[in-house]
Amino acid sequence: MPPTRTLSDLLRDANSSYGRLIERSRLHRELQSHLESILGPDISSHYRIQNLREGILILQADASSWAARLRFELPRLLERLRSIHGLQQLREIQIRIAVADHPRSNSSRRARMSKQAATVLENAAEVTPYPQLRDALRRLARKGDG
Repeated sequence: MPPTRTLSDLLRDANSSYGRLIERSRLHRELQSHLESILGPDISSHYRIQNLREGILILQADASSWAARLRFELPRLLERLRSIHGLQQLREIQIRIAVADHPRSNSSRRARMSKQAATVLENAAEVTPYPQLRDALRRLARKGDG
């Protein structure tokens, strides 16, 4: 039976999964800090470090407009990040757009039509000499409130 270890020992051990998680978290905080210093706090608040693996840094943008803005900054950002100790092997920055917290509903919204508008359509149907248009106007008029 392996010896029992305290939680603090596990967290300090760089070879344990917990220690690696702590180290990764520290690296992400450090990268976020570098991002703020390069882009400025107003702009960098719209981006988060999502991952860094095999020389690819993945940033998550709040919206597509912020992603587009950051794409213009990528060459400068990549050069500045590469100058930081431990990031010389950085070869690419990818940008992802954050998914909205609330999914959009696919249900169709029914347009509202006043009773007066429905009456106008019904009257137009009565005087129209074209049968297909007459039928379409009547179907549309039936969708009015009333």
